[in-house]
Amino acid sequence: SRIFSGPAMRLARVAVAGRDEIGILGETFNSMTSEMLNSINTLEQRVAARTADLERRAVQMQVATDVGKAAASVRDLDSLLTQTAHLVSARFGFYHAGIFLLDEAGKFAVLRAASSEGGQRMLAHGHRLEVGHVGIVGNVAQTSQARIALDVGDDAVYFDNPDLPETRSEMALPLAAGGRLLGVLDVQSTEAGAFTREDIFTLQIVADQLALAIESAHLLQESRSAAEAAQRAYGEIAAQGWRRLLQAEAGVGYRSAGRGNVVPLGGETWSPESNRAILETRPVLADDGATLSVPILLRGQPIGALRLVKANQAVWAENEIQMAQLLSDQLSGALDGARLYGESQRRAERERAITEVSARIGGAVDIDHILRATAEELSKMIGDSEVVIQLARN
Repeated sequence: SRIFSGPAMRLARVAVAGRDEIGILGETFNSMTSEMLNSINTLEQRVAARTADLERRAVQMQVATDVGKAAASVRDLDSLLTQTAHLVSARFGFYHAGIFLLDEAGKFAVLRAASSEGGQRMLAHGHRLEVGHVGIVGNVAQTSQARIALDVGDDAVYFDNPDLPETRSEMALPLAAGGRLLGVLDVQSTEAGAFTREDIFTLQIVADQLALAIESAHLLQESRSAAEAAQRAYGEIAAQGWRRLLQAEAGVGYRSAGRGNVVPLGGETWSPESNRAILETRPVLADDGATLSVPILLRGQPIGALRLVKANQAVWAENEIQMAQLLSDQLSGALDGARLYGESQRRAERERAITEVSARIGGAVDIDHILRATAEELSKMIGDSEVVIQLARN
C-alpha cells in the first residue's frame, strides 16, 4: 500500500500475520509509525501553542501602542485613565483593571479609573487604599516595586475586596515618571497563575507609557492653571486701572446718531440691557430684537458696553451679534493699549518733574532755600495747588 496519499501526509500501517521475520519487521514498522504520529501531534500542538502565544503577544503589544496613541491625543486625564483601564482589561482578558493615583499628601492611593462592574462601585464610593498598609496596591505604592500574587489566598498582603469576589490572582505595577511615583496599575484575574512573563513585560511597558502621559497631563494642567491665574491677576490689575481712570473722568463715551453725527455722552444712565450685558458678560438683546448691548471685556473683566440699535426695528441676526462681539474684543484691546500708553506718559512726566525738583533742591545750599524751592516746584507739579512744608519742633 502507499505510505503518502492525498494533499496531507498519512502514515500507513502493515498487517502482521505471524511471528516470523516478516511479522517482527511489520511490528517494528508499526511501532515506528506510532512514534512518528505522536511526534507529529506533539509538534502540531507546540506550533499551535506558539502561534497562540505570538498572537497574544501581538495583541498585548498593540495595547501598548494604543495607550501611547491615547497618551498623545487625549488631554483630559480622567478620559485617558478610563480608556487605558478598559483597553488593558479587554485586550488581556482580565477580570478587572484599575488605576490608582497618589493623593497630594502621598498618604493614600485613590482609585481613578476601573474597567469592571465592581470597580465602578468602588469609584462611586471613593475607594482608596492607605499607602504601605492596605493590600497589594498599598504595598506597591510604598515600595515602588511590582508585586504579583499568582494565588491571592497565599499572599499575606492581599486585600479581600467584597466588590471583586472572583479574584484569584493579582498584579500591581508602579506608575513612575522622572523618579517620582504617581500611582499604581492594578490588574486582577479569575484564574490562579494567570500572569505570564510576557504579560508582566508588556504591562510594564503600558505602565511606563501611562505614567509619562499622567505626568504630561499634570504639567499641562499646571501650565493652564498658571496661565489662568496670570490672566485673572492681569485682568484685576487692568480693572483697577480702569476704575481709577473712570473715576477721574466721569462720563467717558460717545453716541453716534448716524451720518457722522458723534457727540459726547453726558450723565446718561445705563440701559437695562447694557447693565445685564456687563453683569452677565455676554451680549444681550432687548425684547424688541433691534437693540443689542455687548460688553467690552478686558481679560474677562467688563470695562464698558456697546449699545447698538438697528433702524426700522430690524432684528439682529446671530452672525451680526458675533461680529459685534468681535468688534468689542478688538475695541477692548485698543482701549487698554491707549490706557497703558497714557499711564506710561504720565509716569514719565512725573519722573521728569521729580528729577527737576530734585535737581533744584540739590542745588540749594541752605535749609530755607531747600524748603522754598520744594514748595514752589510741588505746587507747579500738582497744578498750582497749595503746598505747606513745615518742620516740627522738638
